[in-house]
Amino acid sequence: FGARKKQFHGLYWCTNNSFWAAHRVSLWLAMPSLFKAPDHPTRTALLEVAEPLFAAHGYSGVALRAIAAAAGVHRGVIPYHFGSKATLYRAIWEHWIGKISTHDQLALVAMRDRSSKEERVRDLVAAFFDGPRRLLQDPRGRYFVAIMVREAHDARNDERGLLEEFIYPNGNAVRDALRSLFPTMPSDAFGVSFQMMVSGLRVVLKSGGATAEHIPSP
Repeated sequence: FGARKKQFHGLYWCTNNSFWAAHRVSLWLAMPSLFKAPDHPTRTALLEVAEPLFAAHGYSGVALRAIAAAAGVHRGVIPYHFGSKATLYRAIWEHWIGKISTHDQLALVAMRDRSSKEERVRDLVAAFFDGPRRLLQDPRGRYFVAIMVREAHDARNDERGLLEEFIYPNGNAVRDALRSLFPTMPSDAFGVSFQMMVSGLRVVLKSGGATAEHIPSP
């Protein structure tokens, strides 16, 4: 009986230690989520040094070691806070897109009492350009403009889906609002007119965003 009791206690000890070991591993894996608050200093610093790198070299041209070196931290700090380069890159988009969404501007336009169609068109066009205008007035925002331009020209951008998720909905919202003002305009004529406006915005962004030649080393 004594031998069986020892075996039982040995099994109990191993089982419980395996249980707690598994929980320690789970807790360790979950710890990065504790630091995902936008105002965490290290997380914010990583985003700030990554922006000019992505602006200068695009998504594929930036390695985690380069971001870590620019931030003055060990490479393992990045997975600890973000998990992967893709998550860090996406966090940059989430940070800036929230600041330039057209939906708030369109809501303000809808509340205004405009008597003429021309005034309403001007309000909608202003709403369309307001977000990019604010980006170009912000030093860090200019990096994000360059990031957007590079993403738009990246042949593999569909793998990340950032344009479809963050950029196209803004444009579509303005297009729909403009379309409601010209219900009888032929679709092809309206489409060409809107594309001309989008092309104008692209020219502004491409010429106004930070380029590799103008981006200082972090």
